[in-house]
Amino acid sequence: MNTIRDAFQEDHRRLDRLFEALLNRVHVDDAAAVRETWALLEQGLMTHMEAEERDMIPLCARHDPVEAATTLAEHAKVRSLLAELGVMLDLHALREEKVKELIGFLRAHASREDAALYRWADRELPAVPRVSVLERLRHVAS
Repeated sequence: MNTIRDAFQEDHRRLDRLFEALLNRVHVDDAAAVRETWALLEQGLMTHMEAEERDMIPLCARHDPVEAATTLAEHAKVRSLLAELGVMLDLHALREEKVKELIGFLRAHASREDAALYRWADRELPAVPRVSVLERLRHVAS
């Protein structure tokens, strides 16, 4: 993982494995496994977004304010979906279709970030925030 893009792509793959595990566990209605996977997924997504928001997006906003605002708006939607699905999970009403909706949105978001934010970060992000981002992602991956 030498580049920001490599690190985030690896984290997207890790999150994608959690997406699939969550979907499978919802499908077989394994409540304990769903809750466990949900906790890992929620924490992983929050750490992922926080790394972007803390160390990359403020600097990106100086270069491309529209891209930064779009990313932040999508992060707000992710948080809203997580809250909505978290309530459904607590009420034992989480269904595959809602999980698929979340996963679809997250995959599209990841693709857009890869095309713009990560490529920009590899070219322009200064050393200190670069190290911070990479350390945050290494920590969550271990």
